[in-house]
Amino acid sequence: MKITELLLNKDKSSLKRDVKTKTIYSPSLSQMLDEDVEITIKEIENERFFEFNQRLNDEEDAYTMSEFACDMCLAAIVDPDFHDAEIYERFAGAHTPEDAIKVAFTAIEQMSITNTLSEMQKVSPKKEDIKSVKN
Repeated sequence: MKITELLLNKDKSSLKRDVKTKTIYSPSLSQMLDEDVEITIKEIENERFFEFNQRLNDEEDAYTMSEFACDMCLAAIVDPDFHDAEIYERFAGAHTPEDAIKVAFTAIEQMSITNTLSEMQKVSPKKEDIKSVKN
C-alpha cells in the first residue's frame, strides 16, 4: 500500500509522533549521591532544537558550545527536574537551573547527553534493509 493511502486511511488524531524517552547512567550525580543513579531524558521539541542550533551558528551571537550543551540538557532532562527550585538550589552555589546543570554534570557528560539525544532522533534503516545489505 502506498504511503498516501495509508495516511488517508488513518484517523487524523492518531497521526502524531511519540516523544521518545531514555534513561541513562549519570557518573557525576552517582558520585555526588553515593549511589548509582540514572537520569531520564526526552526528545527536544523541534523549535527548541532549531533555536539552539541557530544561536550556535549565528556569528553575531556570543552563544557558546557550553551554553548550547547546558540548554540542551535543560530542555531534555525530565528526571530530575532542574527547573524545580527545590532541586536546582540543592547544588552548591546554584541559583538557576543553568547553574545546577553546570554543577551536576561535567562538560563531557553534558555533551554525552546531547549526543544521546541525537542518537535517539536518528533515522535508521529498516531491519530488513540491513539484512539485505549484509547478504
